Amino acid sequence: MKIRTFFTICAASLIAVSTFSCGKGDWAVKIDDDVITIDEFYKYYYAQNKIMLNKSKDEIDKLITDPALKDVIKEHPTLNKTNFMDFLVSRKLLMNKAYDDKSLDEKDLETVEELFTLQGVGTYYLIEKLKDSITVEDSEIDQFYRANRNQLKSAPMNDQLTEYMKQQVFMHKFEQKSSEMVMDLIAEAKVVRDGFQKYMAAQSTPNKDSKKGKIDLDETAVEIDDEKITIGQFLDYYYTQNKILSNMTKEEIDKMAADPAATEHPTLSKQKFMDFLISRKLLYKKAMDDKKIDEDELETVTELFRLQGIPTYYLMQKLKSDITITDQEIEKFYVENKKHFKGVPINEQVTMTIKQQLFMKKFEQKSSEFVMNLIAEAKVNREGFKNHLQALEDAAKKDAKKKDDTAGKDKAAK
Repeated sequence: MKIRTFFTICAASLIAVSTFSCGKGDWAVKIDDDVITIDEFYKYYYAQNKIMLNKSKDEIDKLITDPALKDVIKEHPTLNKTNFMDFLVSRKLLMNKAYDDKSLDEKDLETVEELFTLQGVGTYYLIEKLKDSITVEDSEIDQFYRANRNQLKSAPMNDQLTEYMKQQVFMHKFEQKSSEMVMDLIAEAKVVRDGFQKYMAAQSTPNKDSKKGKIDLDETAVEIDDEKITIGQFLDYYYTQNKILSNMTKEEIDKMAADPAATEHPTLSKQKFMDFLISRKLLYKKAMDDKKIDEDELETVTELFRLQGIPTYYLMQKLKSDITITDQEIEKFYVENKKHFKGVPINEQVTMTIKQQLFMKKFEQKSSEFVMNLIAEAKVNREGFKNHLQALEDAAKKDAKKKDDTAGKDKAAK
């Protein structure tokens, strides 16, 4: 399958240093036989933070050089350049491993790649089309602060808190406008769900003379303009997405989906997942046809989402058999978090929910260990990136000294 290959030092000083010290051919890091150049790193860096924070390159540069946010930036997973490079290196290694691992199901890997491509392109397109129509006023930030004072633990207003609240208000508006845009797209497109509705009806009320689940996988589930998705393709998307999110087997997914509460779940509910799939297919098509969209940036975003999706799938496949959850662990978790279950006794659904939460905690721990071992075994050279960061730091100190000297001369002249 072929897929299109997705927080003051003045910003001008930073750009100037980058241009002076790093040409397109300068390498940042070498990972075995792969090379990430300085230019490629910044493409990934700005695209990732643009999606997460809805900020332009200049705004990001201003943000990361704000003295008031120094401690926050130091720990931030994507704004801190070293942290983000660590992410890139680990994900590049994991993706290479995934593609070279013959034990992985090639069809599942292809489905994972397509799902994350659809999510990346759709998210990027929505941000590009809606960002200029969303503004956050000071009054809205004040209102958010008053409404969430308890959760914010009555923290005093400062630049860091203001930035956080602004982002929260923006995302709330973005979600509303995204839903409106998607509904408009669906209304404009030719979407026929007859096959899918027939399938859903058969699954809920099977005929007496037929087995529940006996279906024609080649039957069309939905037509989206000129594209057709079969029942089989839909189920591939559905189970793959839920396997990645929950590490459950097909049978376990079916059990969880049978819970009445799952009708509101965005991926366990087949109806909601189909809505999601249709919307992302339409957004993908719009993005591909929109001549105003930056094709190079879109390609970078696509790659970023693949770097998250494929490695996550690979880690799940390699680690799942090493992670076990005992009955004692499940019971202990239930007792310690009983109030969150609102008096619901331990049943099959509760047990599966607890098991999943415990699994994800252990998965995160084992993933970190796996990645560290992978980096230790690989040939990773970061000298280019270290030299680049040192050049930026030296230039910043020189610029700060120049400003201090100028300020001192002006003061002496007065």
